[in-house]
Amino acid sequence: MTFAPPPETAAWRHLGARTGFEVVYFRPAGGGGHRVEGCTTAVEDRMTWAVDYAIDVDRDWATRRAEISSRSAAGLRHTVLESDGDGGWRIDGVPASHLGGCLDVDLVLDYPGLAVRAL
Repeated sequence: MTFAPPPETAAWRHLGARTGFEVVYFRPAGGGGHRVEGCTTAVEDRMTWAVDYAIDVDRDWATRRAEISSRSAAGLRHTVLESDGDGGWRIDGVPASHLGGCLDVDLVLDYPGLAVRAL
Protein backbone atom coordinates (compact mmCIF):
# COMPACT_ATOMS: atom_id res chain seq x y z
CA MET A 1 0.00 0.00 0.00
CA THR A 2 1.32 3.45 -0.88
CA PHE A 3 0.76 6.41 1.43
CA ALA A 4 0.92 10.10 0.58
CA PRO A 5 3.76 11.93 2.31
CA PRO A 6 2.74 13.26 5.73
CA PRO A 7 2.70 16.98 6.49
CA GLU A 8 5.78 18.44 8.16
CA THR A 9 3.80 19.11 11.31
CA ALA A 10 0.32 18.91 12.78
CA ALA A 11 -1.34 20.15 15.96
CA TRP A 12 -4.69 19.66 17.65
CA ARG A 13 -6.57 20.30 20.87
CA HIS A 14 -7.83 17.59 23.17
CA LEU A 15 -11.53 18.06 23.81
CA GLY A 16 -13.96 16.08 25.91
CA ALA A 17 -12.50 13.91 28.66
CA ARG A 18 -9.44 16.16 28.97
CA THR A 19 -8.30 19.65 28.03
CA GLY A 20 -4.95 19.77 26.28
CA PHE A 21 -2.88 20.28 23.20
CA GLU A 22 -0.65 18.08 21.01
CA VAL A 23 2.00 18.89 18.42
CA VAL A 24 3.67 16.35 16.14
CA TYR A 25 6.48 16.56 13.56
CA PHE A 26 7.12 14.10 10.72
CA ARG A 27 10.62 13.64 9.30
CA PRO A 28 11.81 11.28 6.59
CA ALA A 29 14.09 8.51 7.86
CA GLY A 30 16.24 5.85 6.26
CA GLY A 31 14.73 3.10 4.14
CA GLY A 32 11.68 5.17 3.24
CA GLY A 33 10.43 5.29 6.83
CA HIS A 34 9.62 8.25 9.04
CA ARG A 35 10.35 9.56 12.50
CA VAL A 36 7.29 10.91 14.28
CA GLU A 37 8.13 13.20 17.20
CA GLY A 38 5.54 14.86 19.37
CA CYS A 39 4.52 16.27 22.68
CA THR A 40 1.15 16.44 24.36
CA THR A 41 0.05 18.13 27.57
CA ALA A 42 -3.30 18.04 29.28
CA VAL A 43 -5.40 18.55 32.38
CA GLU A 44 -7.70 15.67 33.21
CA ASP A 45 -9.78 15.42 36.37
CA ARG A 46 -7.80 18.45 37.65
CA MET A 47 -4.52 16.52 37.23
CA THR A 48 -1.80 17.69 34.83
CA TRP A 49 0.43 15.51 32.67
CA ALA A 50 2.82 15.78 29.73
CA VAL A 51 4.10 13.15 27.30
CA ASP A 52 6.96 13.33 24.79
CA TYR A 53 7.29 10.62 22.17
CA ALA A 54 9.50 9.65 19.24
CA ILE A 55 8.26 6.83 17.03
CA ASP A 56 10.22 5.30 14.17
CA VAL A 57 8.10 3.67 11.46
CA ASP A 58 9.20 1.78 8.38
CA ARG A 59 8.09 2.51 4.82
CA ASP A 60 4.82 0.61 5.47
CA TRP A 61 4.19 2.73 8.61
CA ALA A 62 4.73 -0.24 10.93
CA THR A 63 6.27 0.80 14.25
CA ARG A 64 9.89 -0.26 14.65
CA ARG A 65 10.76 1.74 17.78
CA ALA A 66 8.91 4.01 20.19
CA GLU A 67 10.47 6.07 22.94
CA ILE A 68 7.97 7.60 25.36
CA SER A 69 8.57 9.87 28.35
CA SER A 70 5.81 11.08 30.63
CA ARG A 71 5.64 13.48 33.54
CA SER A 72 2.90 13.99 36.11
CA ALA A 73 2.61 14.76 39.80
CA ALA A 74 3.33 11.06 40.33
CA GLY A 75 6.79 11.50 38.76
CA LEU A 76 8.68 10.69 35.59
CA ARG A 77 8.38 7.59 33.46
CA HIS A 78 10.41 6.54 30.42
CA THR A 79 9.75 3.51 28.20
CA VAL A 80 11.36 2.21 25.01
CA LEU A 81 9.58 -0.33 22.81
CA GLU A 82 11.45 -2.03 19.98
CA SER A 83 10.06 -4.32 17.28
CA ASP A 84 11.93 -6.94 15.31
CA GLY A 85 9.47 -6.42 12.43
CA ASP A 86 8.08 -9.95 12.76
CA GLY A 87 5.82 -9.45 15.78
CA GLY A 88 8.52 -9.72 18.46
CA TRP A 89 8.93 -6.85 20.96
CA ARG A 90 11.28 -5.66 23.67
CA ILE A 91 10.25 -3.24 26.40
CA ASP A 92 13.21 -1.39 27.87
CA GLY A 93 15.47 -4.06 26.41
CA VAL A 94 13.56 -7.00 27.91
CA PRO A 95 11.76 -9.46 25.61
CA ALA A 96 7.99 -8.97 25.83
CA SER A 97 6.52 -12.33 24.78
CA HIS A 98 3.02 -11.17 25.81
CA LEU A 99 3.15 -8.81 22.81
CA GLY A 100 4.10 -11.58 20.39
CA GLY A 101 2.47 -11.19 16.99
CA CYS A 102 1.63 -7.51 17.44
CA LEU A 103 2.77 -5.32 14.58
CA ASP A 104 2.11 -1.81 15.84
CA VAL A 105 1.68 0.32 18.98
CA ASP A 106 -1.08 2.68 20.02
CA LEU A 107 -0.38 5.43 22.54
CA VAL A 108 -3.33 5.92 24.84
CA LEU A 109 -2.53 9.21 26.51
CA ASP A 110 -4.36 9.75 29.75
CA TYR A 111 -3.73 10.46 33.40
CA PRO A 112 -2.47 8.99 35.71
CA GLY A 113 -0.12 7.21 33.38
CA LEU A 114 0.71 6.40 29.82
CA ALA A 115 -0.63 3.21 28.38
CA VAL A 116 1.16 1.75 25.41
CA ARG A 117 -0.72 -0.97 23.59
CA ALA A 118 0.68 -3.16 20.90
CA LEU A 119 -1.72 -3.91 18.08
